[in-house]
Amino acid sequence: MRLVRPTKYSGYMLPAIARKSIKGVLPLLLTHFEMEGAQALGGFESVVLATPQQVLKLTHTLRRERAFIEAELHFTRHLAEHGLPVARPLPSSAGHWVEASPDPEGGSWLAYAFTRLPGHPLRAEHLTPTVIRTWGRLTGQMHVLTRRYMPDSGLPRRRSWHTESVLDLRQLPPGLNEQRKCGHVLIERLKAWPRTLENYGLIHSNLHGNNLHWDGQTLHASDFDDCEYHCFLNGLAVSLHSVARLVPLRRKRRRCVSVFWRFTCPLTGKFARCPELA
Repeated sequence: MRLVRPTKYSGYMLPAIARKSIKGVLPLLLTHFEMEGAQALGGFESVVLATPQQVLKLTHTLRRERAFIEAELHFTRHLAEHGLPVARPLPSSAGHWVEASPDPEGGSWLAYAFTRLPGHPLRAEHLTPTVIRTWGRLTGQMHVLTRRYMPDSGLPRRRSWHTESVLDLRQLPPGLNEQRKCGHVLIERLKAWPRTLENYGLIHSNLHGNNLHWDGQTLHASDFDDCEYHCFLNGLAVSLHSVARLVPLRRKRRRCVSVFWRFTCPLTGKFARCPELA
């Protein structure tokens, strides 16, 4: 069995995790998911390894809790079972969705696996009108399916958007009192928006181009690490922002965003009005 340890980690990974060695725990965790011989794909917030059929994500309890990962996988399975093209979670040989291995330095390593998506990560050259329509439709289908989703009562609820640590304005540096005040007003305004099954629910929350694979016919979604309860409008905003970044020319960008918007699921009330795209 040849194991390749990632040598480069993203700056988004916690330094306390990036400094750790996975040599001692990796062979057993790969065996749990029958992924001996997996090759390292690097890491962003997790260490990622893959075989031609499966992908393994490895993280640490310093960053994530097992039960919250299981809640993420429960939602992802719901989407897959209703026909959505997503990276389907795979159980270990023992039937567990997440396997844990103690870290001698404290805490545990957590491993979980998915089917490996066909095709390639979405890039600017893939953005034909057909692909953009497919992206919009995929976003809309997720929002439709989340309305029918029943979380597992034995698992913790995924977080609500306003509990995200980056929105803790107390962490702003001194001297930014005006910015802190404006931010607080905006957050409270968003929290006051009416919430219904038609405009609020559990969403991917990070459906940008790097979390999509295009195989020439189908657009596949992956990486539900950040799924959270939020307005559907936020899911659209993340994808629209990614469309705009991938398309360099302003005129072409506006046309692409308009195509995407028309193929998402219908919104109601004031959320139904398309934003100013100029």
